[in-house]
Amino acid sequence: MRLYILPFLAILTASTLFSCKNVAPYAIDEKPKIAVNKDLVGIWKMKEDTDVHNFFVIERKSDNSYALTYMNKGSSNRRFENCNGFFSKVETSLFLNVGYFETQHMFEGFFFLKVEYLDPKGWDMTLRMVNDTTMRTLPNSKSVRDLMAKNINNPSFFYKPLHFHKILPLMYCN
Repeated sequence: MRLYILPFLAILTASTLFSCKNVAPYAIDEKPKIAVNKDLVGIWKMKEDTDVHNFFVIERKSDNSYALTYMNKGSSNRRFENCNGFFSKVETSLFLNVGYFETQHMFEGFFFLKVEYLDPKGWDMTLRMVNDTTMRTLPNSKSVRDLMAKNINNPSFFYKPLHFHKILPLMYCN
């Protein structure tokens, strides 16, 4: 079964739109396990963002992870640049783990995007960011995974859906 890796786009967008109180010190998996989906590599636009100059870049970082960059203000502000992102499977759902660093509180961790829809050809996707402020206290990856599994079908555990469309594939990234 071919799994598609969700773009860091959603995570970056969500963390830009919402304060990052919804982060955990650990990812769902201790190490990335799902291979990169090359169809997701490209430049993405969030449909809810009306500024035409804002976009996300998803690049292949390794066999199992992505480098995610959010660009706004005409590409002059790379708010999140080369952030680590990778996918984890919880039950039958795919989640994007996005690396996050908070300089003010010296907190390093992850935020999570649930893949609600992914076009089989990799041109459209819908993501929902996890909305849980208790994640900062979780002691390990297993506890993060357990929390996701417990709330996987709970709509109030997630923010509203964010819709993305790939505007340009990046062919040079293998």
